[in-house]
Amino acid sequence: MCKKFIKNRRRINYQALKKSPAGFWNMRAGAIMAILLLAVMAVYYLGLINDKATAGYKISELEAKANDLAETNRNLELQVIALQQTTRIEQGAKSMDMVQADNVGYLTVPEERVAVR
Repeated sequence: MCKKFIKNRRRINYQALKKSPAGFWNMRAGAIMAILLLAVMAVYYLGLINDKATAGYKISELEAKANDLAETNRNLELQVIALQQTTRIEQGAKSMDMVQADNVGYLTVPEERVAVR
């Protein structure tokens, strides 16, 4: 009795598929569409991950460059401070055989000789 039931059941299912092959193809097309959709989503996800990794790499490069520039700026500020010291300027003047001016004279120009707008 069970064998007869299974045999009839198989025959009925086979006959149903044979009568409406469109149902079988619709199911196959749906599975293919689902697989294609998953593939497209996976490619899109990989693209997003790649963009984030690239942006992170660029950020780390720019941070390293900013740190290098900050260090260079600090070194230049120290050089400016060292070069602006009065003792250094006086030593430079003495090494070039310059003397300090004792008597400073200024020229006076009458006002009518100066160009006025």
